Amino acid sequence: EELPQGVVPYVFPVRVKDRGGFIDHMRRKGIQCFTWPTLPSDVIKYPDYYKQVVCIPLWRKYAS
Repeated sequence: EELPQGVVPYVFPVRVKDRGGFIDHMRRKGIQCFTWPTLPSDVIKYPDYYKQVVCIPLWRKYAS
């Protein structure tokens, strides 16, 4: 039912063609997805790739 103190829930990253449409679709299903976190510009080798990634929460409590 609950995560232990100090445990961070994981996400399942997916690559999609229409990130906004995918997020809207999942939210209508009750799943709160979000875009890949912003990374420093010197870390990102493939910025276009990260613009297509959506994170889906794996822990049920955070999915709605």
